[in-house]
Amino acid sequence: MAKKAKKVKRKGKSNHLKYQKVKNCIYDMVSSGELKIGDKAPSLVDMKDNFGVSRDTVILAYNNLKKEGILRAVSGKGFFVENVILDNREKVFLLFDELNSFKETLYNAFIESVGDEASVDLFFHNFSQKQFNSLIEDNKDRYSTYIIMPSYFKNTREVIDTIESKNIIILDQIQPDLVEYPAIYQNFYADTLKALVNGASYIRKYSKLIMVHPGGKEPADRVEAFESFCDQNGFDNEIIDSLECCDPQRGELYLIVSDSDLVSLIKKMEKSDYKVGRDIGIISYNDMSFKEIICGGITTISTNFAAMGKRLGQMVLKHDKIRIENSSQLILRKSL
Repeated sequence: MAKKAKKVKRKGKSNHLKYQKVKNCIYDMVSSGELKIGDKAPSLVDMKDNFGVSRDTVILAYNNLKKEGILRAVSGKGFFVENVILDNREKVFLLFDELNSFKETLYNAFIESVGDEASVDLFFHNFSQKQFNSLIEDNKDRYSTYIIMPSYFKNTREVIDTIESKNIIILDQIQPDLVEYPAIYQNFYADTLKALVNGASYIRKYSKLIMVHPGGKEPADRVEAFESFCDQNGFDNEIIDSLECCDPQRGELYLIVSDSDLVSLIKKMEKSDYKVGRDIGIISYNDMSFKEIICGGITTISTNFAAMGKRLGQMVLKHDKIRIENSSQLILRKSL
């Protein structure tokens, strides 16, 4: 005989989705021993009436519990308890665009922040919108929290809105159709402009500013900020997508987006016997430990990825529905 459902509030879960409240009821009945392995779970009608939700909501909750291995479905008979060992941690779906050094810093800080209170599965879409859509479609309703890095993709709301969980956090870049979601992000236009303004007294010793922006996955807002700064301050400037045919000249300052271009520029300078920070200036994006060392230190424009990861962890555990702009700074070194 099926057990009767009890309306039990779990600590810290009262604001969850309707289907989460149904799940929490089963969790409590299992953890208290009221439901044992082989017992029939409360009927769909019982749960529907007790919680004032639709039958579809109860089915969603029970199917979710089935995916977690707590319940099993028996055709024509209902749902039965399969497992009484519960994992009540936050279950996090984390979707990155790619893994690189600074994303690794963000990830490690996030994992440290959530500690044992969450289990995290990490995925990568590698700048493929097809892969992005597929990963979300394949993992709908399996997690309590979804952290999604949409990169430069447009029109992603349609697929994101298919996720039943309302605990969705957008990470790093914000597209216009995603402005209503909680987020922790970078303001690429403001960060670049602020950094250049703060470094203007050093920049003025150079006769020409050149931005090497390969496009593609890189935020175009940085280019707009660079152009705005040069226009406002009367700097001779140029925007190129590659250093392949570039012959660096004394008096030029290079704003470098890609680390491969940074290495390429330094090699070209070594062949010409130019000195970084004396003959040619360099500003790079995204600070990493090796940039503190090479050429006496490379000036960078960088957000604090460790702080970003830590704050992201706090958002997950507290279910914060907020938007946070993770600020950036100009880190001055000898290359400027």
